[in-house]
Amino acid sequence: MSDTTSGATEKPKPLWARPLVWIGGVVVAALGIAITNMLVPLFGTVLNNLTETGDPVRVDLVKISDLGGRSYAFPGTAMFTSQDLDQLNAMTPDAQHAWLESKGGVSPGIMYVQLTLSGNRSEAVRILDLKPVSKCTQPPYSGTLFESPPAFLEASLLVSLHIDDPDPSAMYSPAGASQERPYFLDNTILLAKDEQQVMVVQIDTRKSLCSVDLELSVLASGKTVVQKIDDHGAPFQVTAELARTSWQHVYLGGSICPRYVPASASWLSGSTKDPCGVP
Repeated sequence: MSDTTSGATEKPKPLWARPLVWIGGVVVAALGIAITNMLVPLFGTVLNNLTETGDPVRVDLVKISDLGGRSYAFPGTAMFTSQDLDQLNAMTPDAQHAWLESKGGVSPGIMYVQLTLSGNRSEAVRILDLKPVSKCTQPPYSGTLFESPPAFLEASLLVSLHIDDPDPSAMYSPAGASQERPYFLDNTILLAKDEQQVMVVQIDTRKSLCSVDLELSVLASGKTVVQKIDDHGAPFQVTAELARTSWQHVYLGGSICPRYVPASASWLSGSTKDPCGVP
């Protein structure tokens, strides 16, 4: 009797009956998920770095703040007539500022620059420092002074840059402290995407005529970036404020006198009485 061979094909074993194949499949699947989870944020970061443009901190506003009043200093070559005073006094305060700036006036002693800053990355960026880059010459302006001092100062964040210091950096006055401290030694500013921070920067000099740009140091994506801030393409300018009698001409207005008038002899001598020459 001869043997017969069956033509039927043997059925494959299920995965549970093939442990090595099953385990290998699980491992490969797990590795695939892990690699995907690792690569997705990496590719996302690379894509963001390629598509995000501009500085990591967006400068939404740069404004020299008048704070209710702003004074202007001019060199001795600047001359103003009685007709100029009449024209100036007929203007609105904003128009007065524009006119005096157009004549070359700069802030005497102290200027206040209001900055509105926003995060410009998908991940938060951190402002690490603010420093001035200044070029100062002597002597300061000593020609004509239009004096209209600020009436008030309110700012959620105020830092000072003392240009005459050997290595000036942003300073602030902590609550209850008797002395200023470096602001960015104690603080940083963290900005999420489109989050805004308003900062008022006080720039001052006691002895020079200075042109000043500002430099922000910003940490973004693990790298430190330096950003320049200027006055709409030109440096900020500030000159030392001299003693009252050191100016060739002084005109008082704003919160001192209702309209710009020559300063009285008593005011020039240091008195607070009768500044506008009214008995």
